Amino acid sequence: MSLPSRSTAVRGRLALVGIATAFFLVALANPAGASAFRAAPYASASRASMVSVASTVPTWRPSTPTTVPVVVTETYTWLLPNGGTVNHITWPQTLVGTGSLFTPPCGVTYQIDTYTGTRAQIDAIIQDGRLTNTGGRPEDSAVVTSWRFAYGGVCVPTKPEVRTDHGTWQDGQFTCGTNEVTTTRTKTVIDSALVNNTWTDKPPVITTETSNRALTDVEKATWTNQSINPQGACYVPPTVKPEVKTTYGTWQDGQFTCGTNEVTTTRTKTVIDSALVNNTWTDKPPVITTETSNRALTDVEKATWTNQSINPQGACYVPPTVKPEVKTTSTPTPTPIVNVLSEFSGRPAASNQAVAVETGWESHETRGATDSPSPWIAGLALALLLGAAGASRAWSRLHDQP
Repeated sequence: MSLPSRSTAVRGRLALVGIATAFFLVALANPAGASAFRAAPYASASRASMVSVASTVPTWRPSTPTTVPVVVTETYTWLLPNGGTVNHITWPQTLVGTGSLFTPPCGVTYQIDTYTGTRAQIDAIIQDGRLTNTGGRPEDSAVVTSWRFAYGGVCVPTKPEVRTDHGTWQDGQFTCGTNEVTTTRTKTVIDSALVNNTWTDKPPVITTETSNRALTDVEKATWTNQSINPQGACYVPPTVKPEVKTTYGTWQDGQFTCGTNEVTTTRTKTVIDSALVNNTWTDKPPVITTETSNRALTDVEKATWTNQSINPQGACYVPPTVKPEVKTTSTPTPTPIVNVLSEFSGRPAASNQAVAVETGWESHETRGATDSPSPWIAGLALALLLGAAGASRAWSRLHDQP
């Protein structure tokens, strides 16, 4: 993998540095020819001239010792500011330290440079802990020989704190005989999970917390003293079972029975008992029955119901049957009647004459004595008179008999 370029001018400078160093070392070895060597331009120096110069160097002889600068190679690590990356080098860089064994944190890029130069050159670069770039020329371009980068990777966002919310404490059921009450409240916990490098809330987890707290003096008085709060938490209803409630309807007369002086009456009877439910006496469903009794009839009822002259249509009314006519029959004796007729007519009764007892009419045979109508009419009238008189006497005799 090729290293990215720090600057297009850096490579040229490195070449010049290498050439200058070579000439410098030759001049140190041959002081006599040093002036001619320095006088020749770097760009025009050729292999022939270099040979010519070397041929004029006199035979070696001891010279005064000189100090040779020490060249060192060292590695330094720099931090790229403002989110600098391999493809976007930023300045000024901050010295992390000597060497390359540094691990950059997430989101941070380190530049690791290798320098070759004198102590004075390298110290001049690192002494202020800053590496600058002026006009596209890095400050270390004279001594840098290689460089590379180290990236700390993508930063994972800091996980947020787990959020915990609490509800309001709610009093529960007071326990009689204690001075505490149980209280509860909800606890909501919201954690988070990393999704696409972003912390996202998980579904809330809701639980219930339970605690006990002491009753206040007011609560003690209110919750335990039935004279203050008869329906308080410690209220105990009377253990005595209430009376069974019984109600009656109105007596209703039934059907009157003929031949008696009483009438059957009925009425409803409703009974409501109670049962202990949740320490409270509660009414049971009503039980309804029918009661029966007899009562004596009043005088008015007796007259109304039994005396047909007052109430012909009363309860005991029996419609009368039609009364038949009185039948009277009599059988009169013929002899007395004949004697009567003979007595009043002045003539003996003919054997062939008869008188109708029932009608008083003569029989048809009497008309045989005469053919004349006048005597017949006169005899008929006389017979009627005699018959009436005889009948009257006969009736009188019948009634006079003992």
